[in-house]
Amino acid sequence: MALIGNAAEQSGISASAIRFYDKQGLLPGLNRSGGGTRVFGAEELERLQQIHALKQAGFSVEEIKWLLTSRAPAEKKLAFLEQKQALLQAAQDVLTQKEAALRAALPAPQPAKKKAVVRVKPKRSY
Repeated sequence: MALIGNAAEQSGISASAIRFYDKQGLLPGLNRSGGGTRVFGAEELERLQQIHALKQAGFSVEEIKWLLTSRAPAEKKLAFLEQKQALLQAAQDVLTQKEAALRAALPAPQPAKKKAVVRVKPKRSY
């Protein structure tokens, strides 16, 4: 069992983001202590890691909520993931083309010139 600070540390998600995700319904059935403090078990920590991975992959909170809480058939979720992957690949292709065009438009980098090093001998005082 972990409290929100430990859950944040283990998942890589800030405590405020965890509270937000909880309010959005991404952590259904989250246990609370008698004082109302969120208590995270292994299942909730795994869910946070899934949320973090999906967020890093560019999914919106609504998309994540649908993927994790929807009772839609697995085939429908898989089709959605494949569609998202195709969109991300198309975006990657566009960025690769833009990078190539930019490199072609810029002059080739010139090697850095070496700076002369001047050594000064300290004056001796007797």
